[in-house]
Amino acid sequence: MNQSIESWKLLPFSQQILNIAADLLRAGKREDSTEIEASYESALALLDRTIAVATKFNTRWELCRLRELLAAAYSRLPTFDSAENKKLLRVLLVFTPESARQIE
Repeated sequence: MNQSIESWKLLPFSQQILNIAADLLRAGKREDSTEIEASYESALALLDRTIAVATKFNTRWELCRLRELLAAAYSRLPTFDSAENKKLLRVLLVFTPESARQIE
């Protein structure tokens, strides 16, 4: 996660979304609350970078709303809701056709 904003900006939007999704997937597979928390912190940090480099207002607005939901879920840790995590992941993945292909 030492990637700079400049290098993050160079990634295609779909790749940014998939990187965030990887952290949410990781959280869903963890049982240790410390690891779940770390995955959520990483997802929030990457989401913040994505918001910072987003050029379209509507996209930025939707990402900010998703961030609110993710932050709310994070604030409830160590109580982890697997169903909520899956919903957040699904909402994230529908942002691009490339990432939507990952929806099960």
